[in-house]
Amino acid sequence: MFQFVSLFLLSLTQFLKRLSPQKIGEQIYN
Repeated sequence: MFQFVSLFLLSLTQFLKRLSPQKIGEQIYN
């Protein structure tokens, strides 16, 4: 179960990075 969740979050973050890397970076660091 944990592996599935971590894999899902990883793919989700990768997908969001492709959409808008600047926005995601600002949200993470701020």
